[in-house]
Amino acid sequence: MAGANLAGIANVFGEESKNRIKSCEFHFKEHRNRMSRKLDPESSDVFRNLCNRLLQSETTDAYDKVKSEMDSFIAETKERAYLKSWLSWWHDRRGFIFRAFAPTASPQMNQAEVVHAGWVHRDPPNVSLLDACQADARDSITLNVEIKAFEQGSATGGTGPSYADRQRKKHKEQVKRTKQLDQDMSFY
Repeated sequence: MAGANLAGIANVFGEESKNRIKSCEFHFKEHRNRMSRKLDPESSDVFRNLCNRLLQSETTDAYDKVKSEMDSFIAETKERAYLKSWLSWWHDRRGFIFRAFAPTASPQMNQAEVVHAGWVHRDPPNVSLLDACQADARDSITLNVEIKAFEQGSATGGTGPSYADRQRKKHKEQVKRTKQLDQDMSFY
């Protein structure tokens, strides 16, 4: 999670909110792949395996064991020295990335990704500047109302049809229309 976003969340919801955030593992994997390309093929495989084990560790003890193995791997040759600061950066943010540090009483998916997916399907692409402003204002007002409901403990979450439900409905309508066109065309 970007530093500005994290600071904003802490500012609005308090420092304790930082303990409830879990960022996307995708970004860690993306950076893992980038770093592994700088290594020879054999070392790259070992590095990727250690990174995967860091992610998949379910307990802090398991994480610490793999982290120690990673530290030893990095220290083996000076060509891997650049990985020390990289690993340190991720380790400092371990509570946001690695499963061993994830809160147990929180959603298992990255909620931001769910919101982003909703935005993608809400408005058509390539809208005019005026339409984009209107959509942004609508989303801001909606978010403000949802935050107030959350603060008051009355938030119920989404109640409308999901994207998949809307797609199914659209498909049924198309099938119905196709059948109607078939009947109309067979008339001739």
